[in-house]
Amino acid sequence: MEQLDLFWLVRQNLVKCCFPEIKLSTTVVAGMLLRAVFIIWQGVLIAKIIIEEYQNRTIALLFRYPIDRAKLIYAKIAVIFGSMFAFYILSSIFQHISIFLLSKQMSYITYHFENLAIQMMIILSTIFWGMIPLTVGIWRNSIIATIVTAIIITATVSNSQGQTAGLISLPIVAILLGLVGVSFTIITVKKMITSDLYN
Repeated sequence: MEQLDLFWLVRQNLVKCCFPEIKLSTTVVAGMLLRAVFIIWQGVLIAKIIIEEYQNRTIALLFRYPIDRAKLIYAKIAVIFGSMFAFYILSSIFQHISIFLLSKQMSYITYHFENLAIQMMIILSTIFWGMIPLTVGIWRNSIIATIVTAIIITATVSNSQGQTAGLISLPIVAILLGLVGVSFTIITVKKMITSDLYN
């Protein structure tokens, strides 16, 4: 019996020492879930608007119009980026209002408002990082690969090694991931503009 008590005492001290108590804000958890949902949705949009046309080769018909190929591709990416940005902003506003009102009624719901500039940077970085499925989708010419990549990216962004709100909530990591996403997008767009669809 004494050995069992000693075991539990050592275990409790070890847990307190190595694994500090994590206090999650409802706003933080809701923001992480919002990012996860929107990254997967962004992957589906990329697959539907761009990859599906390349896979079925129907984009070749669009390229026959007397419009610059680069403008068509930039327009498609602008639609994806703009719609994601708008829905992120609208959803974040709705989320903050809802959690704030619920926190007044329920004690276990906690509301915390972070710096607006940091939130905007995280949203932009998440959108840019969410453009990585475009690169994989064009490279593999596959809708499934595009969506699976979006799921993997969601797992990466939601990884809580650095913060309880996910890895991308660290400003330095958010900037780096955003720059990587922008770089891959630029390389992929150049490939899309110059590639021969019939090979």
